[in-house]
This record gives sequence, C-alpha cells and structure tokens, in this order.
Amino acid sequence: MWYNHNGQPSAAYSPDDFMKRYNKNDATRLRAAIERLVTQQKDNRGREYEEETLELRARDLECGDRELHDFVIDLTILARNRHKKPAVIFAAKREITKEHHLKRLNAERSLRYLSVFYNDESGNIFFNGDGILLNANSKASELLACDIDKMAKKHVHVNDLFHTTFTRLQDADGYRGNMTIDSRTVDFQMKAVYNDEKELIGIFVFCV
Repeated sequence: MWYNHNGQPSAAYSPDDFMKRYNKNDATRLRAAIERLVTQQKDNRGREYEEETLELRARDLECGDRELHDFVIDLTILARNRHKKPAVIFAAKREITKEHHLKRLNAERSLRYLSVFYNDESGNIFFNGDGILLNANSKASELLACDIDKMAKKHVHVNDLFHTTFTRLQDADGYRGNMTIDSRTVDFQMKAVYNDEKELIGIFVFCV
C-alpha cells in the first residue's frame, strides 16, 4: 500500500505487480532487504536488522509516470505481532534523480578532464582558485624544464611560474604569453575554470 503526502492511501499493489516497476537486479535487492527484516536475520555484529536503506531505479507508476527515476528507499519495521515477529514494514521513498544526474555529469566531466589533461601534445597545468599550483602533466615538466611535483609542494603561484602580475585571477582568462627556457620559446595560454554557480575554481594553462 502506498500513501500520499497527506497520509492517505493512494495505491495498492500485489507483491509481483509492485516488483515490476524495478529492473531485475533492483527487485532482487529489494526482496532480499525485506527478507532480512521479515526473517529477523542478523548482521555481522549479531544484531537483528531493524531497517534497510537502498538506492534503486523505478517507475513512479502511482503518479502515472513510466520513466525511470532514482530513489532512496528506507524500510523500517513499524509493528510486530505478539510473538515479536515483524508484522508491518514501512517504506519511505525520496527521489534523487537530480542528484544522480549531477553525479553522472561530474563523472563525465572528470573523464573528459583526464583525457585532455594527461595527453602529451601540450603541457597542461592547473592552478586552484587562489592561483596555487595543483597539478601538471609530464609534458609541462619537459617544456618548463622543471620538476612540477616539487613546485607543487612549494605552493608556487601562477604569477611566479609565468612571470605575470594578476591581482584578480579572473583577468587571466584568455591571456597569452611566451617564455624563453633553455634557448627555446614556450608559448602558453590561460583559461579560467568556473563551477555551475559561476564561481572561479581555478586556472588552466596550456603550454606548447
């Protein structure tokens, strides 16, 4: 039985019909969690399971929506019979589709960042929002003829490494310059990086 936000019954399902809203793996996980509660199984510390929390994907059928959504479902033993056996299990669900979408989006961004950052075609260096060196690829060490890891430990500032004079890191966005290193000219360009709230989180520098 599902109840709405006002505590009134909104829909009733047989166990089989209810499980049809989940994919096979999630339905199996949900059945196993309910089984642990009903049969009074014990955890590895010898305590009976009193509640279960699962992240599942399901169709919100009672609202007429057949699209898959992400939910957190909390199962709790609400009442027991006179033999102390679980008689009523309460399930509360909370949709987390947006949170999961952001997680997947951030994971995709991370993969794109790694594929670009660690390529050997250009020297890539990242400074945090305070302008402090955080990371660089091996090509950057080669082009700048320095040990980037040691410089990161010394908290080198972007202005010190590239001989710039930015007081506001935002002003570094799009800046182009060059340096002479070991009789070679190294060209570089800076790119400001912002989060979804438009807050500056760092500066990328690309060197060739």
